[in-house]
Amino acid sequence: MIAQQPFSKFSQLIRWYSNAITLYDIHSPAAYKLAEAMEASKIGKRDGREILRFRNRLRKDRHLFKQKTDDEGAFSNNNRKMSTVGRFSRKSQAPLFAYRRLYRLTRYLKAENILELGTGSGLGHYVLRKAAPEALITSVDADPYLTELARSNIGRDEKRSSFICDSFSRFWQDEAARSMPWDLIILDGDHRGVALLNNFHQIKHNRDTYGYSPTIFIGDIRWSSGMLNAWEEIANAYRGIALDYFHFGILHPGSESGQHLKASIIPYRYKFWRAGFFPPEK
Repeated sequence: MIAQQPFSKFSQLIRWYSNAITLYDIHSPAAYKLAEAMEASKIGKRDGREILRFRNRLRKDRHLFKQKTDDEGAFSNNNRKMSTVGRFSRKSQAPLFAYRRLYRLTRYLKAENILELGTGSGLGHYVLRKAAPEALITSVDADPYLTELARSNIGRDEKRSSFICDSFSRFWQDEAARSMPWDLIILDGDHRGVALLNNFHQIKHNRDTYGYSPTIFIGDIRWSSGMLNAWEEIANAYRGIALDYFHFGILHPGSESGQHLKASIIPYRYKFWRAGFFPPEK
């Protein structure tokens, strides 16, 4: 299924906006702290400038390559077409505010072991590296050109970054990958709903087997109806905090007290009248 048409996206935006709450509507302490960090924590001016410069450089890159993905971002040997790095970057990159929130989320978690399923043109990896300079970051993508592009852009001497050219399903066959205590996992490569469900269930199985509970950042949850249905199924069943930011979603483990929340969340400035009369519970 291809990316959704503008009218469909607009109608979804209206529905999402009407249901979205602000930070001040959240009364779960764990969810409030997470949302507050996503909205209010500062990004260093130097990091902000360098991320924007890196993004713009990718979007202007005129180098040609044979793109090996279909319209849903899944690896395909049968659908090869010439593209430029810039054209691919403009099509595949999320809105800038999504990367800013990924940066804040990474800092909030103080993530030490990060897994990125879907390397793309490397912007997400660059943001993660800026947010967590000492973290071990593993990025997986089935397209060898994109893997090499990201490795070159991030720096071959970056010893804490690993770039693996493989399918997600084969990556999960590795015992070391399944047992690694990931703090943060980014799912932003294969935009098919079935692929999202498969990856989520694999992560859940790993959690049940090895006992770690990563935070999951899911990109492009409204790329297609299949992706949206998969996200809603996951969020409804998830025993933790599920936040819908329209372009992406976040799954964060609940606290020991068993606090759970599923909500669409919007910055306060877009619904400033929803200030609330009661402070969040402490």
